[in-house]
Amino acid sequence: MKKIYTLIFTLILVLAKAQVGINTPSPLANLEVHRSSLPNIPDGIIPPRISADSLQLKDHLYGPAQDGALIYITKPVTRTSSKTQHVLSSGYYVYDSGYSNKDNSKGTWKKMFSDPNAFAARSISGVSFSKSTLASSDFQAIRFDSGFESEIGSEYIVDNQYVVPETGLYVVNYYVNVDNPNQKKIFKRPGLAIVKTTANASSRAVIASRLFNGDDSAKEKIITSLSPQAVINHIYSLKKGEKLSFGLIADNEVLSALGHVSSEISIYKIR
Repeated sequence: MKKIYTLIFTLILVLAKAQVGINTPSPLANLEVHRSSLPNIPDGIIPPRISADSLQLKDHLYGPAQDGALIYITKPVTRTSSKTQHVLSSGYYVYDSGYSNKDNSKGTWKKMFSDPNAFAARSISGVSFSKSTLASSDFQAIRFDSGFESEIGSEYIVDNQYVVPETGLYVVNYYVNVDNPNQKKIFKRPGLAIVKTTANASSRAVIASRLFNGDDSAKEKIITSLSPQAVINHIYSLKKGEKLSFGLIADNEVLSALGHVSSEISIYKIR
């Protein structure tokens, strides 16, 4: 009985003070945690750890009262619901009860600490190309140079393809500048292209393309006044493990006529 009274008295004091300190006698907020002075105790705060599928079973329990709840997802969701539609990778998530879903319901989990500039890469250099097998096209893929690989990290480059490290929305900017010093005749207008390969390599397709501007000469059947630049800039929904190839749609004759080719590629994860 004495222990019960002591516990109740302690709880009353904590509630009255409305501030809790761990490893500190003078907390400066509702809760303040200081590091442990013991060398054999790891420091840190661990929130509830749960798989997304297990969390989804509790969808009905989350509403306005749970706004701001913090959890750590150990495994992404298998089949999404409105509340778990963004839980596509492991990490910290916070519950936003005011989020409006497409089905007019409210509330969803949002990932924290996702750096918008993570996985960004840029390379400005003279580039070489390699023929790539793709139906109904003359797609010539860029061979990434050492500067590109060192900037983005070799772990994200496989067979001259950018490997998507995390499911989400990405801004992809692909710019090419060509120099035709010999002014060779070009009989077919070249273009830029981005090719996406699925994670299991079961399918491969052009997801974006853009022709260089130029005038078609009906008399000589050649391209004149070819613009030296072309660019693709768009937002894409990409899945982890998918691969992107960047290149030109041009046959070998046109490619050799373009002269020096330089490129700039940047990829930014925004969500």
